[in-house]
Amino acid sequence: MALLIRPLTSSDFEAAESILNSAFSRPTNRRLVLEWVVKISPNSCFLALLEGMPVGMVAAICFQRMAWVGLMAVDPKWQSRGFGKAIMTHVLAHLEGQGTNSILLDASAAGRPLYKSMGFVEADESRMFERNLEQNPFTVEEKNSVTGGSILSPEEISIRIIAENDLQKLSGFDAFAYGTNREGLLKLLYNEFSSRCLLAKDVNGEIIGYVCAQKNRIGPWIATQEMVAERLLQSALLLPFEQPVQIIAPEKNTCGKDVLLRNGFIFSYANRHMWKGEMIPQEKRQFIYGQGNFAYG
Repeated sequence: MALLIRPLTSSDFEAAESILNSAFSRPTNRRLVLEWVVKISPNSCFLALLEGMPVGMVAAICFQRMAWVGLMAVDPKWQSRGFGKAIMTHVLAHLEGQGTNSILLDASAAGRPLYKSMGFVEADESRMFERNLEQNPFTVEEKNSVTGGSILSPEEISIRIIAENDLQKLSGFDAFAYGTNREGLLKLLYNEFSSRCLLAKDVNGEIIGYVCAQKNRIGPWIATQEMVAERLLQSALLLPFEQPVQIIAPEKNTCGKDVLLRNGFIFSYANRHMWKGEMIPQEKRQFIYGQGNFAYG
């Protein structure tokens, strides 16, 4: 039986979501992420079919000459047949053919051997932390107990809701940490969570951090200093969330772990951050306190 791999379209969302939910047991809103990736990079998302039946998929989101591969899954009934390698071979050939020179992903323990065999190099971990605010509510007293070290005083940090006219400058600040312009993704995050996106500025009006509070996940969350990051986190935690609240923290940001533990988060599990092609020297994960997702960073 020959495996057919073709572009994934909006008419495939239900089948793709079923594959993802079967392959990954942890609950999350994969449909929204899938819609975003297909909207930004429609030519880099693929569905694998066996005699017309969807059995696997992958979605790569492209940012200039860098791509982030995620939502890679094979239906458990069809695993261990080489389909995962075939799907990855297909998407990598596509990305390299369009001039992508850096490819990133966050690999589960199960997927790591496949990615290593295809030339991906291991970097640090992307660690999931969680806090259940129903069992362990966040209080105003906690918000007033910021302890992170900083050359700024609390009075020198202003935090407000992001406005649409902030997005251009915000994309430049985000690129400082991620090494590429992700303005299209930031616009989608803003359109979905506009009242839950917070911006931090210093006394000169310069951006020093931002955070997006999704329905049950905090991220992207970027800051130049630990105290700024903690102020943003604690402001976000006053918002309502689906439980538990999740944060994907890069291992390379050692201050980030301290901030999370101080604020009641508990380590859950980790994926391995990996790259292929040219390593991105501009990627500064030490300033990323929380990724938005494993599928796009």
